[in-house]
Amino acid sequence: MINNPNKIIGNILGGMPKKDMASFNNSDGEYTVMNMTDGIPAAPNTFGTISQAKNFIKQFVKRYKKQGYYKTSDGRRIDPEFVELQIYDDNNNVVFNNNYDF
Repeated sequence: MINNPNKIIGNILGGMPKKDMASFNNSDGEYTVMNMTDGIPAAPNTFGTISQAKNFIKQFVKRYKKQGYYKTSDGRRIDPEFVELQIYDDNNNVVFNNNYDF
């Protein structure tokens, strides 16, 4: 069991500008973004709308494209376009998958 998932998520978000994080931190929404490539939440919070969650996904990919790669939990460097991110509603139904729906 992970003692502090926010620390790990913070490392994954690593370097996200505070001004961008501010738009994600205070949502009491019902949509969760999951990083299916690594099997962990992609964001430390939920989002109030699918649009907000999709915007987070776009920013997530953009950040790693700028870096040139995404490093998976098992140490592989992959193209950020291949990181599978899914949006789940509050009933745990997948409502969006970036590899199929963008």
